[in-house]
Amino acid sequence: MKNLVFGLSAAAATADELRRISHLPGFSFREFPGDVLDSPELRRELAASGGEIEIRDLAEPATLRRIVGEGNPQLEEEFERHFRRRLGCAVGLGIRRFSLDPDWETLSADHDYAKSAMRLFRILGSMLPMAMMRALRLRVRLPHGAVVPEAVRKLRRELGIPTFGILCELHPHEAGAFAAAERFLSLRGESDEWRIAFEPAAGNRLTAAPLRQLIARALPLAPEGVLRLTFAPEPATPDAALAAELRQLADELG
Repeated sequence: MKNLVFGLSAAAATADELRRISHLPGFSFREFPGDVLDSPELRRELAASGGEIEIRDLAEPATLRRIVGEGNPQLEEEFERHFRRRLGCAVGLGIRRFSLDPDWETLSADHDYAKSAMRLFRILGSMLPMAMMRALRLRVRLPHGAVVPEAVRKLRRELGIPTFGILCELHPHEAGAFAAAERFLSLRGESDEWRIAFEPAAGNRLTAAPLRQLIARALPLAPEGVLRLTFAPEPATPDAALAAELRQLADELG
């Protein structure tokens, strides 16, 4: 299908790993963690790799939670400078998609945390060029707590669409994962990207049938009619054999 695009996620802790994953064939884009932008060596590898790149966690989740939770103006200023540097590096490399994990559970339960998060996210969103609205995506983990879908809608409403998009991260081997995905979609949850996370070392493998059902439900809700699926084996970078297995799965789905 022309309206389905497949990507591959990697840890990319070293230049060799980044180089290897960049040259695995059969995927339209690669996803790497935000800390690759802190290393001049890894930035050079990204620049030489060619192809489309996405950045996962432009700010690390633990750091983001700490900055929002403490509400320390000095720490916030330091964080904003760090975020701006990473964003500048990414834009300079031609990267146009980034994600953040805003900690939806705490946003739902803690009014002061939510208020602080709104203010910080508005600042981060204002750093994006106008041509890159929705480039920054807030990641929603599925399955999740019962309050999360409502928190997603509230946050996006208060932040203003189209400042942020939504990236759904599905853990299909966890109990209730597809039911949570269905609940999100039944609330008209708009997302043009689903990250399919699994642990090969635990014996988990992805199969086509449940993902076909997900695609059938999610594709009509993709804002621009194109759905992106990122295969995300965790926690390691996929080897050639696993990449070939996932490439075959993409062929079955597409």
